[in-house]
Amino acid sequence: MRSGYFIAVVLILLLAAAAALCTERQEEGAAAWQETPITDLVTGEAFTIAGLAAAGDPVLIQTYADWCPACSAQLAEIARLQESSPETATFVLLSPDPAADPETMQQRFLAAGVTGHAAIPPPGFSRAMIGDLGRAPFATYPSLFVVDESGNASLLSDAPLSAAGIAARLSG
Repeated sequence: MRSGYFIAVVLILLLAAAAALCTERQEEGAAAWQETPITDLVTGEAFTIAGLAAAGDPVLIQTYADWCPACSAQLAEIARLQESSPETATFVLLSPDPAADPETMQQRFLAAGVTGHAAIPPPGFSRAMIGDLGRAPFATYPSLFVVDESGNASLLSDAPLSAAGIAARLSG
């Protein structure tokens, strides 16, 4: 009985320490994946999610896969959002698959008429995101999430949204 009590106390202490670390990490700002340099497939220039967020607008990130028809449909909604509200957010199309075809992704990004960045981040980036956000951004495609000026990241949707739906969630 005493060993069960001891194990329970140790588990409670470990959970409290983990919660304190998570809170401390959130207060420190951007997570490691947000600071990782990523190369834009269109311009060839490097950027970071933290750098984009620090500019003041929220960063809207869409996970993307070449094989995903809903991802292309979501891109069309992003284009509509940018057309109706160009200052809503900075957009990043992100393929978490390091083996994704950069030419196909670039072509679809340009064909959709969106502005922002398209990128296939370096190995380890997606793992770092999962460590920070859990599996939610990669559980379904497309997923949308947002990073604010302070580096706080949150899932916006794990299913396609209309332009109006995205605008409503960003403002709420």
